[in-house]
Amino acid sequence: MTELKAREQRLEVMNRVIRHNLRNDLNVVTGNISLLLSELESEQGRAHAKRAQSKIEDLLALSEKARIANRIVETTTDEQKHSKASISVVVESVVSDLRDEYPEATLRSDIEESVPVPEGPLEICLRELVTNAIVHDESQPEVSITAESSTTHDAMVEIDIADDGPGIPKVERQTLERGHETDLEHSSSLGLWLVHWVVTFLGGELQIVEAGEDGSTVRIRMPTGAE
Repeated sequence: MTELKAREQRLEVMNRVIRHNLRNDLNVVTGNISLLLSELESEQGRAHAKRAQSKIEDLLALSEKARIANRIVETTTDEQKHSKASISVVVESVVSDLRDEYPEATLRSDIEESVPVPEGPLEICLRELVTNAIVHDESQPEVSITAESSTTHDAMVEIDIADDGPGIPKVERQTLERGHETDLEHSSSLGLWLVHWVVTFLGGELQIVEAGEDGSTVRIRMPTGAE
């Protein structure tokens, strides 16, 4: 029943995102393209083209996140769920790659100990959270990843992703904490849902520890995989 409920939740969110976000974004794209046809040679025409291009890129990113979430949850075997990799290796891989991709961002990591964790799915979650923190900070983003053994849960590690950005919108936090969406309150993307589904699938928990105007801290509590 737990797995059935989780599957229904995924479908509910994906259907809503596809209905609401994709429909609205496609309307923006088609409207801008119509304007583009008559104004292409003007500066305003180029602005319309850039906006249309941006929306198309958003749609591609949205569909990719939906694909990733579905693939992980539907195809990951029990053996893969319990495969082990050092958390320090996973974190440093994420930090190194994103430093190259976003040279304007300051990324830090502080790993207390090198405990074993599920490698692939956790890396996807960390990349999503760190990337999200970077792209939503219009100044000079600073993001840190720390990890240490949980003081309240045996054989669990707590990974905090902290940033100095504008904070996670209230509706995003409430939707995730509630565990489902409504007609009036729903998230604008799949990013946090993707992380929530994958972490839960792996036997962990996702928690928004801080979400103020001075930054956010998102915590992943994950089984260590220790024997």
